[in-house]
Amino acid sequence: MVRIALFLWILYFLSRPFEGATPGIHCETCEDYLKRHKCHPLAEQCEKVRRPCGCCDECAGNLNDKCSSYSARCATGLMCVSGKGEALESVPWYMFHYEGTCQNVVVRPVVVENMDVQERPRGRRRS
Repeated sequence: MVRIALFLWILYFLSRPFEGATPGIHCETCEDYLKRHKCHPLAEQCEKVRRPCGCCDECAGNLNDKCSSYSARCATGLMCVSGKGEALESVPWYMFHYEGTCQNVVVRPVVVENMDVQERPRGRRRS
């Protein structure tokens, strides 16, 4: 019971709206950030993206570029694919150990037929 309560509390905490772009992260204002940092110039022919809490545009990752929670997301139409074959459109900030490369991914529906399923009797169970 304690584990369920703790899980629900964490879930509630992470889903609360915070100042900034992503729930669960407190972002400093861009005004404060830009007083201490400068935005790097970007290549003209790149898809411009911005990270959660980001104040500067970045170029999205292209085909075969490395991707992680520390990099900009992959370009439109690409997904970050790990060595295990897991594919994410954007790697969340809390997945620190996730690393992959930007790849084209074709998602196909999977149909699973299980002929061993037995129907349960309907109605109330008797004890």
